[in-house]
Amino acid sequence: MDRTRIVAFRRTRVILLCATLTASVSSVGQPQASSPAALDSIIQHAVAAQHIPGIVAYVSRADRVLLSKAYGLADVRRHQATTLETPFPIASISKTFTASLVYALADRGRLSVDQPIGVYLNDLPPWKDSITVKQLLTHTSGLPEFWDMPGAEETRGTERSARDLIRLFESKPLWDRPGTHFRYSLSSWIVLGALIEHVTQTPYADALQQYIIAPLKLTSTAYCGTTKYPAANATGFRWDDRGDSLITGDMRGVIGTYTAGGVCASAIDVAHFASALLSGRLIERASLTNMLTPPALTRKSGNGAGIFLGDYAGHAFFSHSGSLKAGFQSELAVFPADSLTVVLVANQYDANLQAIRFEIVSAVLGLAPKVLDLPLSKDSMNAYAGRYPTDGTNRLIFFEREGRLHGAGGILLYQGDHTFVPSGQPETRVVFTMSNGKAIAMELYRDGMLLLAGERALAP
Repeated sequence: MDRTRIVAFRRTRVILLCATLTASVSSVGQPQASSPAALDSIIQHAVAAQHIPGIVAYVSRADRVLLSKAYGLADVRRHQATTLETPFPIASISKTFTASLVYALADRGRLSVDQPIGVYLNDLPPWKDSITVKQLLTHTSGLPEFWDMPGAEETRGTERSARDLIRLFESKPLWDRPGTHFRYSLSSWIVLGALIEHVTQTPYADALQQYIIAPLKLTSTAYCGTTKYPAANATGFRWDDRGDSLITGDMRGVIGTYTAGGVCASAIDVAHFASALLSGRLIERASLTNMLTPPALTRKSGNGAGIFLGDYAGHAFFSHSGSLKAGFQSELAVFPADSLTVVLVANQYDANLQAIRFEIVSAVLGLAPKVLDLPLSKDSMNAYAGRYPTDGTNRLIFFEREGRLHGAGGILLYQGDHTFVPSGQPETRVVFTMSNGKAIAMELYRDGMLLLAGERALAP
């Protein structure tokens, strides 16, 4: 697909979009809902600072909608305005929809999440008898990552059956023994797609419509991971390789994302879906409890089934985010005890929606976050520097440059106790394990959830 250059201006890098955060976050007085005007100002500032073509924000607390507003353009080329009904590809938030669909089928006796996948798909390799449906849902199946497989890249922008995709990894050795480690993986969701289609005897899109979209009357939600991407939907954008200009994304990147990223929805529909799910109106209470219960792992991961469990300054919340290189970002966060819901969808791949969400939550809950920047000697920084393989071919690299420790997407600010916060990512923590004055392992947490972990490599 030809990529059209939309804007030609020097990219302004925003280092801090919200008040920075420390390991100790304190509350200022009683939490009070911020005014709609104040929340609108947060979004307006982010749109200008990050050059986001279009974004829709939905913020509610209890029965009051604090902000429900569309900003900018869904398609710059056609001057199509963003509206509250504009569907955006919500990327990995699709996993929350898919997980809910699996539990809806379980409620109807079509499957059990505690059974091995081989009970339903008996033509898979031997690993089918050792991986449960729940392990597929919680990224603990041990299946190797789909995108690391030879031939995986050739599937981008194409519609393939679940069976065709499974063939790329079915004969590969497992990364881990099932149920022992959390590793974020697309492969599990491909197998879940095959499961859904087998027990319903319908395509995934039709099952999603029957059990999720139609019952909840989600009028701006549909499966869009097909070659017929709807013209009414938002068009994606991203920065070019030099970081100078915004260009239209390759919309073929939405095609083939399947159960893991193929849902398009408006921000309001995502909020209504989350409300129905977490109130027990979509699936039975026992299923909801199972969905929100993390697996028992050695390292705390905070991962439920298609949803993450986090903590911000003592406020528990459920969340998922989404990102597509075709040019989209999405963010869903629900704080049940605070009756607070935040949904953001945007058509700019480099948009930092987590930072925007962080600022909105801080304003609504009356929190005053800040971050430390404790001094460290060059020798101390070099004690953490090195390569830390995480999974498959992935690794994190930390290095000292110009008196600063770099890694995890930014300059690392020292909080004490071998803990760092990347600048501009207040929701993220990097924690190092030390031995004899040198780091031997690291863990990366976001919103209190373990996302990546790795031991330091002995040699480059």
